[in-house]
Amino acid sequence: MKSLAHSALRALADGEFHSGEAIAQTAGMSRGSVWLAMRELEAAGLTVYKVRGRGYRLSQALDLLDADAVRTALGTEAGDFFVEVVDAVESTNTSLLQRAAAGAPHATVLAAEWQTAGRGRMGRVWQSGIGGGLTFSVLWRFEQAQAGWAD
Repeated sequence: MKSLAHSALRALADGEFHSGEAIAQTAGMSRGSVWLAMRELEAAGLTVYKVRGRGYRLSQALDLLDADAVRTALGTEAGDFFVEVVDAVESTNTSLLQRAAAGAPHATVLAAEWQTAGRGRMGRVWQSGIGGGLTFSVLWRFEQAQAGWAD
């Protein structure tokens, strides 16, 4: 899903009607791009209603991920974690492994609104729809090598 579709999604997340013009202004896109964004949201499995004179709305409100809200909920532990929320990713785990190899710090949390090609247990495909679940991975670095865990 393109970033314009995510911008439109954020505008519609409250479940209320929003005119195409208002969405275009808020998201910094053209009215034609709004129409294309609505088609993308539908292709991603969301139900978008369009009513002449009222605009667009989702079938239900969505609670989208918010890194600042997560940090607030962590309270005094917030400083112990680096929290990043992305709109879409193939796999939070694969992406975080790449970041780990590039030196991402201990306790990095990568959460995604939409995961398209994740892996579950035993290599099974794991996909998450928008607003359908919480998809995240945590990078946890250990001081001792895995071989020493059993001691």
